[in-house]
Amino acid sequence: MDIGDENPTSKRNAQKAFQTWEDNIPEGELFDAFRTLAKTVRNFYTQIFQYWDCPIAISNGYTECANRLIRESNMKGRGYSFETLRGRSLYRKANLLNIINSGGISIGPRILTKGALFTTEAEEESDEEDEWEPFPEPEYEVDETTGEILD
Repeated sequence: MDIGDENPTSKRNAQKAFQTWEDNIPEGELFDAFRTLAKTVRNFYTQIFQYWDCPIAISNGYTECANRLIRESNMKGRGYSFETLRGRSLYRKANLLNIINSGGISIGPRILTKGALFTTEAEEESDEEDEWEPFPEPEYEVDETTGEILD
């Protein structure tokens, strides 16, 4: 079922392709998993096909990856509170530096960096005191009402 790959720009064609695929699932116990998949797509039909309505075709992959990293962090600590997990995920020095240095935080889902944005591994501590500023003034102007980056 390559509905998304075969219909990257047409929501209507993707919906027709899904309907055709669903209608052609053979009878028999061997194909029950496909009927289960079709039922899941039907249950989330609106949400799945809204993908084609988004002007910048994005997926939920980044969110799923971040959730996996948070679950791994929770398993290491065995029962952190929500606030602790949130803090460990968002406010670690390495994570903030990666986000700031990527330049992608102010332009939406595009993340202009290679490598992981979030890490769960401990950093090596240094004896030096650094003058690290987690939220430095940006080197560009931003329209405060729209969030648009101005030239």
